[in-house]
Amino acid sequence: MKRRHLIFIGLAVFLLTALLQWPATRLHGLFATGLVQSGVQFQSLSGTLSSGRVAQVSIRGQAVVRDLGWTLQAWRLLLGRASMHLNGGSDGTLIDGTAYVVPSGTLTLADFQISAALKSVLAAVGQANLPVEGQLVADVDTFKLRRGWPTRAEGLVTVRGLGWKLGREPVLLGDYEAAIENETAGI
Repeated sequence: MKRRHLIFIGLAVFLLTALLQWPATRLHGLFATGLVQSGVQFQSLSGTLSSGRVAQVSIRGQAVVRDLGWTLQAWRLLLGRASMHLNGGSDGTLIDGTAYVVPSGTLTLADFQISAALKSVLAAVGQANLPVEGQLVADVDTFKLRRGWPTRAEGLVTVRGLGWKLGREPVLLGDYEAAIENETAGI
């Protein structure tokens, strides 16, 4: 092997290692303007790009998840995927799964489990005033989002203990389950 090839490989390894050890707070600073415009806010970031935690993730001022950690799956960079394993949560919200983005901008969730109070999920999507209660559990095999629109989804969504809280006593409506599948006409 030629000397300049070894120098190039050494320089590439050095740059990749430096990037993976880049502090999460500095990386957040680069994208802060775009995140604020989209309504996403992070509080108390710690760690590096390859592994870290965030105390709270909010969308439009509403806390979505607290105590969320990530681990970069660096070997998937060889496949052209920026892939992170996400896990954590508190206050009845739990998240565990893999999220990755490809150069085309498609976001994919794979083997993803989410469990949260239905009220907090509705608040995150701007429907905080609906008088319902219950627990939402989503087991997502695959979910692809391209340009803000779902293109593929497979999984199971369950609402347990659904109740209508408009009166003095909540009216229990039961448990509901929906299978999400791809069909020839769409999701």
